[in-house]
Amino acid sequence: MTDLSWVLLLGAVTASIAHIFAGYWGDRWLARFGSRRGLIGVGLFALCGSYLWLAAAADVTTIVVAVVVYQIALNLFFAPLGALLVDYVPDERKGTVAGWLNAALPLASIFTAIIARLYPVDDFAGFLVVAAAVIACAAPLLILWPNHLQPLAVTDRSEAPPSRQVWSDFLIAWCARFLIQFGAAIVLGYLFAYLSLSMDIPDFPVNASAGVATLALVAAAAGFASAVGAGRLSDGTFGRLAPMTTGALCVAISFATLALTESWLIFVAAYAVCQIGLACFVTVDSALVAQLLHGHGRRGMWLGVMNLTNTLPGVFGPVLTLTVVSALSDRGTISALFLLSAVAALFASVIIQRIRSVR
Repeated sequence: MTDLSWVLLLGAVTASIAHIFAGYWGDRWLARFGSRRGLIGVGLFALCGSYLWLAAAADVTTIVVAVVVYQIALNLFFAPLGALLVDYVPDERKGTVAGWLNAALPLASIFTAIIARLYPVDDFAGFLVVAAAVIACAAPLLILWPNHLQPLAVTDRSEAPPSRQVWSDFLIAWCARFLIQFGAAIVLGYLFAYLSLSMDIPDFPVNASAGVATLALVAAAAGFASAVGAGRLSDGTFGRLAPMTTGALCVAISFATLALTESWLIFVAAYAVCQIGLACFVTVDSALVAQLLHGHGRRGMWLGVMNLTNTLPGVFGPVLTLTVVSALSDRGTISALFLLSAVAALFASVIIQRIRSVR
């Protein structure tokens, strides 16, 4: 547990730094070459190489180095890829496109489960299959990239520093997403331990792994549907803030229910609502932030700063494990952490209403 926590901690810190620098590099690449296509290709090559390094890692030291290399390569690939939403998608379509982008996450979870089932033993085969799948998904974008495609017209905001209101809204969006993601990191990080400590409750599954597998299937279905649906709704009359507030409230209620219920059926239903709320919030938040950064000359770099809301919870989770792991030996302690996560999500639903430049 301790070694794993240190590996996860170092990986999260590396990802936090790498995404910002990769975003900045992507902005420079775009300014010089007219697109981010080349940098995406470089990142893809580095990412596939890192999979081979991970497959060959045999001890803690080489695993740590491999994880660091993997995080650098992943963010070199992912940072310019994520910036395409700001570069090319009009504001009135950002929600729909963000929905399809975020819907890839639950599908990836299903793919991961299939790979784990087909290749239960750590060897090169599983990593090679993953690398091949990444190439297959990225190749159409790189090969079929239209050479005439140009980024959206630069707005007046790029000619002068963004207004104080835009920066204030960016900060609010950052804080709200961090609160949501921090709570999610706690709940998802300790879900297996929580189920393991709940096996004596008559209604809960006696096998924690089977329970997690059931929840993973529920999460994949709920996350895919809600990401696509919320994105489309936010492009219409509902706007960005209403779906985000609703999503955050769903997350808060579901976290509290997970902490308090002793019914497995209610637990599964609450987990589904949790995934719906998370997908809804993160999807629409991505569209909102893309609108805030529209026309900004350093949009890739600032997307890297926003990405800290994803990576910093990954830092605090292992730190929490390393510092209080001995206290996480009873169900009541983890329930308290779940309730803390619910409070964080509730606070996020409140502060998101303070955004003014995008409704």
